[in-house]
Amino acid sequence: MLKDERVWFVGIPAEAGIPVFRQEAVMRDSTNGPRGRSFKARRLAGCEVRLSRVLPKARFIACDDVVGRTCRDDAGSCQPGDVFVARLTARGDGHEAIPRAIARGASAIVAERMVPTDGVPLCLVPDSDWAHARLAHAMAGDPSREMRVIAVAGTSGKTTTAWLAAAVLAEAGRRVGVLSDLGCLGPDDVEPLPDDISAPPALAAGLARLSAAGCTHAIVEVSSRMLAAQATAGMV
Repeated sequence: MLKDERVWFVGIPAEAGIPVFRQEAVMRDSTNGPRGRSFKARRLAGCEVRLSRVLPKARFIACDDVVGRTCRDDAGSCQPGDVFVARLTARGDGHEAIPRAIARGASAIVAERMVPTDGVPLCLVPDSDWAHARLAHAMAGDPSREMRVIAVAGTSGKTTTAWLAAAVLAEAGRRVGVLSDLGCLGPDDVEPLPDDISAPPALAAGLARLSAAGCTHAIVEVSSRMLAAQATAGMV
């Protein structure tokens, strides 16, 4: 088992039946962390982030810094005010989509190389995958800071292992949440995930939802696609 301060990657045993556990075991009052409910409500709406604070190796062109509340790596879904992160994805090289992102209202561009931006602020980073993940989690309020996050990775058996771990933690009286292909399971309810959590913003939003629900522990199924996209890199 590889251990970091707040995130563990756990090896996967052979596939087995998914256990059923009762969330009632952890339905109790919670302090909701040191920053309280008001902070978490704001976080679910998006936090204002200075890129220089979360991207220490960034260089800024046409500006001293960039402040943003949301980030995207799909130019076609950009909305006014978004920070567009140019990444190499299955859709192609995001650097080639920068003009489209700007046309749709992107307020700043994060990229790995110099590109024309028609005066829109440019932030150059050594690794845009890492930058995208870090920005997504920071803009969600860094929810992993307030929970113990257990990441379950492997070719098969991730769901089984995640639910087994959740059952153990619930039995121990912890408020536990699970992010998996089955959805977002919080201490008090279950919600479908609107987006694939292999995308860092979706993963960060799911963790923020669990933190806002007062979870002390979050268990996340981590696919090879998520690892390739460095989706977990933003957890601090």
